[in-house]
Amino acid sequence: MKTRNVLGAALLLSVIPLIGCSGPAIVTLKDGRELKTTDSPEYEEETGFYRFERYGRRMRVSEDAILSIRDAD
Repeated sequence: MKTRNVLGAALLLSVIPLIGCSGPAIVTLKDGRELKTTDSPEYEEETGFYRFERYGRRMRVSEDAILSIRDAD
């Protein structure tokens, strides 16, 4: 019974950080444009690009073109 409680608590603690990361964001580009995303941008370390969804389409933007990424209010 004790093992079950520990496993349940560990599972809950591992899921909580994911809850805050799945919402929309605002990506501000260095040229001044702001892109509102429907999901949180994911960084592809191998390529140096951020991936996100916007208007139902998957987009990739270079890390060098991005000024900031913030949560949408």
